[in-house]
Amino acid sequence: MITNSVFHITARTIHQKWFPFPKSRVWELCLSALNTVGKDYEIELMSFVLMSNHYHLIVKSSEENMHNFVQEFNKEFDFFETKYRWSFIRGRAYLYNCYRYIYQNPVRAGISYKCESYPYSTLFHLIHQKKFPMTIYDKFGFKDEFALRGLNIKIGEKEICSIRSSLQTKNIG
Repeated sequence: MITNSVFHITARTIHQKWFPFPKSRVWELCLSALNTVGKDYEIELMSFVLMSNHYHLIVKSSEENMHNFVQEFNKEFDFFETKYRWSFIRGRAYLYNCYRYIYQNPVRAGISYKCESYPYSTLFHLIHQKKFPMTIYDKFGFKDEFALRGLNIKIGEKEICSIRSSLQTKNIG
């Protein structure tokens, strides 16, 4: 029996170029692909953030399903690289730091003041009770002020380095 685990996944565009059309359109396409491909591979979506040239996901799945899911998800688009990076998330503290790392990405990039203000994230949809095409498995209850305050505390360089160094590269195909 294959057990489910939690994974952090990220993929960049080819040559790290910005998307060839508006981020709002890419967001719509990603949501549709997440819904379709996620059902095919039994993915539990915990977090998704779309930036201008990459995305971050936290999903719960078997490792095999996760790799197949990412391969199919990226194939929906002709602008993602033929590789992606992923890590197995061990422990609740590390999971929380991954959430912070992912949701603070727009803040670190200077395009959002607070994590929950960035419209191209599952957090924005949770907070503002926006329709989302699939269930978001929020493990920390980021819907109240206390949880959001903790989420917005700047993640330290040590945690950022730990998260980045744990990512493994996988080629698609």
